[in-house]
Parts: sequence; structure tokens; C-alpha cells
Amino acid sequence: MYYKPTTSAEIKLVENLGKVTAVLQELYRDRINVNVVNAAIKSHAYTDESVLLGDLIYPDKGRVAQTPAFQKYARRQNLSLPNFAQKFWIIVNSRNDAEFNTFLAGVRTGPVSIPSLISSHTKTAVSSKNLTTDSGEPVSIYFPYNQQFMPTLDEGGGGGDVSYGQVTSLVTATADADVAWGNQPYSTTAGESGYRQVLVNDEFAYNNPTHIVGVNGIEPYGELNPTQMPNFVPAPPTTLPGATRTIQQVYVGDVRCRKQYDALISFTGNGGGSEIRFTRADGFSKFTDGHIVPDAFISGDATITRWHIRNESFYAYNSEWDGDWEVANLNQNLAIFEEDNRNQLKITSSISTTLKESTSGNQAVGTIGFEKIVKSDDELIRQQNVNHASFFPLNRIDLEGEMLGGWPVRDRTAQVSFILQDRTFIP
Repeated sequence: MYYKPTTSAEIKLVENLGKVTAVLQELYRDRINVNVVNAAIKSHAYTDESVLLGDLIYPDKGRVAQTPAFQKYARRQNLSLPNFAQKFWIIVNSRNDAEFNTFLAGVRTGPVSIPSLISSHTKTAVSSKNLTTDSGEPVSIYFPYNQQFMPTLDEGGGGGDVSYGQVTSLVTATADADVAWGNQPYSTTAGESGYRQVLVNDEFAYNNPTHIVGVNGIEPYGELNPTQMPNFVPAPPTTLPGATRTIQQVYVGDVRCRKQYDALISFTGNGGGSEIRFTRADGFSKFTDGHIVPDAFISGDATITRWHIRNESFYAYNSEWDGDWEVANLNQNLAIFEEDNRNQLKITSSISTTLKESTSGNQAVGTIGFEKIVKSDDELIRQQNVNHASFFPLNRIDLEGEMLGGWPVRDRTAQVSFILQDRTFIP
């Protein structure tokens, strides 16, 4: 994947991203400023190991300062977001660059516009793949593979907290690419210090702390202290007082991705981890005359990090696929794609289910087609019809030679593997 800036707006954006990087190079000479950015990223106010620049330089406007995890890091290591912002602006103002000041005014965290394509399926997050601030670009700082250097309890790797001994390299997103030139700080025994040019790719970033200044397409969590539904194990039906019929639910559980679908470095919002999406097409109780099309839902808004992908580790995706799969809904279509903010991908198929006669309204078994258009740079990852009659009894046995938490791993050898968890409630 390689995409260069071509329009005047893209060229100007990349130029200003370089100016941001230059300011950070000065700030990062003081280790505490690096720790502030690390803490902001590690607090997970935003997805995909990133933070919006606006939250750092306009701390009273952003989410980071309000995030409990950041407040914890700040107390523990005596970090101050306002102090970071003040130092940033001292350097900026010393450069007397009016055009750059105008650009930075545009990254102020403010009201956002949510495209209908995204808001139609996003429940707990607002996608910034197409997100705009009140007057400019959602510039981000991305720390890929940060689990290697400052893991939390649920992540692998080595290291410690938001502070670590190694130097931090800086890269400007001058293109959507998997490799670019960056700058790594150095010092000599004679007391000399500066930056040297290094070639940054996934291998380098995996072994050397690296901050990438670009537009990474990150999403703010819907809650400042988000909680995620945990995985659950297979269990007998649960009695639900007040229920009048059996309710069967299906969730996408852990997901393993083996391919880096997005670029390591991006200025277009198509970089970082992979936004794997699961769709469900449901034609239950629709009319047979075709005037009403089936529903096609998109499940999940998680970004699978490059660390999980590189290590082929399962990621706790945990998203509802169907909250009430009715027995008469004979089959549904499941498709998997990677979401981007450009190019169209058409998902089409047909499903057999219980429909309504267009004249009488009586129920009848029939087949109905569907079409869903999404945005993606890639081909469709997976598509299959799932039958109600076979899904639930088979979802407790080893289907392909791998089990996880009592569930069969589906598409075990594919680029995206996953488990589907189900539970049943009875009257």
C-alpha cells in the first residue's frame, strides 16, 4: 500500500505534519514530555494506540485530561498536560509562522461531524476515519507496538509503565506507506546530542519506540472509562423471568488477524491497526415482493493493533452479532471486511428465511437477496450463510482443529480467524 499526497490540500497537510514533528523533536529532548504523550496514548481515550494532537495542545478541550487512566498516570509520574501544552506553544510562537498557527488552530478538539455511513452502525464510538474537528484535520500521534515497551496487564511484551529507557524516534507521515525515513535521537560520550536519520518499518517500530505524526483514523471511545463485555464460556440455557419465548444470542468473540490491512504510516486516516468488521444480513419477516430489502448490519468498531496482528494473537473483539436470532429466521449471511474511508466494496448474496406474503401478510419460507455497500481498499475477507438449525449444536464442538475458551475457532488457517459465542435464555 502506497499513496502519495497529490492535491494541494494534501501537500499542505503533509508539510504541516512535518512542522509538528519538528516541534516534538525539541520537546522530546526532555524525557517528561515523551512520558506525557505516552500516558495520553496509554490511557486509551482513543483507539489504535494513538492520541489526537488537539488533546495535547488544547488540554481543556479534549478527552485525555478527563480520562481516569491518564489522571492515574499523571499522579504516578508527576505529569502535567497543561505544562506540555505551554512548552509546545512556546516553541511554536518562537517560529513566527502564521500559516502553521492557522493549521494548529484547526486541530483544536471541538464539535465533530459524523458521516451517515459511520454513524449508522457505530454504537459506542465515533469514527474519525472521516471525522473532522471544528476547522481542520484530526492530526494524531501513533505509537505502534507500544505493548513492547509499556504493557498493561492484558498485553504481552516487556518493559514497564509509560516511562522506559529507550529513545523515541519520530516519523512524519508524508505518504500512506509501510516504510519511511524517521529521526532517532542520539547522544555521545562527549556530550553531543541530536537526531540521526533511520529507516522505519514494522520491524524497526517493533524493536524501537516510535511516534508517528499523521492522520491515523482513530476513534474516541464512547465512554471515558470504557468497559468491555467479557468473553463467556459455553453454558446451558439460562432461565429468564418474564420471557415469553426462547431467546438465542450470538456474539463475535476473540478475533485473530494475520495480515496488516492498513499502512504503518498514514496521512489519510487509513493507517495503523486493522478495522475488521463483521456484517449480518437478516431478511426475517420481510415482504417477498422485493420492495423492502433485508437489513444488513455492521457489527463491531474495534481496531486490531499491529502488535496483535504481527504476533498472530487473538484480540478481544467482543461485539454483538445477533441479540435475538429467531428460530424461524432460517439463515443469515455473515461477511467480514476491513473498513477504510475510500473506495467502495459491494457485499451481495441471498438468504432463505421466513418472509411475509406481500398481499395477505401470511408467513412463508422464501429466498431474498440483499446488497450492502461499504468503504474498503481491500477485497471481501469472508462471506458465508449461517444456518440456525446447525449453528447452535455445532458451536460447541471442534470444527477445524482449534478451540478457544470452549468455542471452535472458525477459519482457523485464514487471514482472519474468529469465534462466535452463543447463549440461550428460556422462559
